[in-house]
Amino acid sequence: MSFLARITGLTIALTVGAAPSFGQDSKPKGTGTPVESPPAAAVEYDTHSWKEFSDERGMFIIIFPGMPIEADNSSGETVGRKFTLKTSAFYFVGYQDFPASLTVELEKDAGLRKQFFDSAVERVVSQTTAKVLSEADVTIADHPGRFVKFGLSNGGVLRQHMYIVGKRTYQIFVITPKELMTVDGGHFDEMRATKFLQSFKLAGPNHNDGSKQ
Repeated sequence: MSFLARITGLTIALTVGAAPSFGQDSKPKGTGTPVESPPAAAVEYDTHSWKEFSDERGMFIIIFPGMPIEADNSSGETVGRKFTLKTSAFYFVGYQDFPASLTVELEKDAGLRKQFFDSAVERVVSQTTAKVLSEADVTIADHPGRFVKFGLSNGGVLRQHMYIVGKRTYQIFVITPKELMTVDGGHFDEMRATKFLQSFKLAGPNHNDGSKQ
């Protein structure tokens, strides 16, 4: 097995089927009227519901519209944790560490890094029949990453950031309901997804509020 195939299989183990399925019942039976968005009771309306959350081992800070649930995020030879929250959307932040046996510096090898991100995106598409709506290279504290926006087969939208920081990968994503059919054109969903994704910062010995010292 090639190095690229091995590490792609070890990390970014996203399967949308494991997350709540949104948008399948977007219309009340017997009517042609789409369910309005944003939902009237959406907790994200309340600015006080957005709380800063940090994880010392994961060395990150982010805000959630509530308290996330922690669980194992290990896969094969990698070790990591994940934190999830379900409102009328689904929020996820997780990390995985490459094993010491993988000696190639993926973060510094631009060609291999691109293949890694491309393979991770292709894996989501092949496993879920999602469509890539847009993607772009991003960075956090000078570490490389990739933003991808997927359209899901049930009408939901998945917005995801992936970062490589040394021997660690981070994955942050939000799944929102059938927003393109909603009365506000998905503006509320775009707002809450962006708020969550852009709040992610690195913290730890070499970082201070997401900036290198």
